[in-house]
Amino acid sequence: MHYLVAAPKITALDPATAGPGDSVGVTGTEFVYVPADSVLTVHVVDGNTNFDIDGKDLAIDLTTHITFKVPLTAADGTYTVTIANRAGTSAGQTLNVSGAACPATAAAAPQIFVLTSSSVQQGATESLRGSGFVNLDSSAAVSLTSGPSVTSLASQNVTATDACHLSFTVPASLAPGTYVLNVKSNAGSSGPAQLTVTGK
Repeated sequence: MHYLVAAPKITALDPATAGPGDSVGVTGTEFVYVPADSVLTVHVVDGNTNFDIDGKDLAIDLTTHITFKVPLTAADGTYTVTIANRAGTSAGQTLNVSGAACPATAAAAPQIFVLTSSSVQQGATESLRGSGFVNLDSSAAVSLTSGPSVTSLASQNVTATDACHLSFTVPASLAPGTYVLNVKSNAGSSGPAQLTVTGK
């Protein structure tokens, strides 16, 4: 059996502003997925980052409507959303991403979703977005590890504006290099994120 598939067209996003993890509905045409020989993918691009969304984060409700989830690691900003199938790629629609609602829960260990910058100077401030940034460890709320060397920042040197946003000042004496960053609370430790520290 042969299928005639045209390139998708997007007419609207609902909502046009969403937070990481939120669902966004896409209205348009030719949202056709043929399991035997086709792939339908949503691309969310901001010039520096390209998210390809399919599988569990993409629901094809109709050939005229798709729902996808904004990636948890998406930083705040303006993105272009396109949809591609085997016939081509749609024109883009604008999606504004802003911080998702922040649940104030201490039940789970911290998670790091995104760093404001993956590279920061000695003595500068680094900000994180994630979850579980409550009841931080008093002596090692943030740790920066490079080989056998571990630099720990006490909780009084870390600012958590809520359970999802945290910032700290990189010690001015910290040697330039690549570090593994972890956040620790009474509930456990986050998975690692990579942070590059540069000299002034």
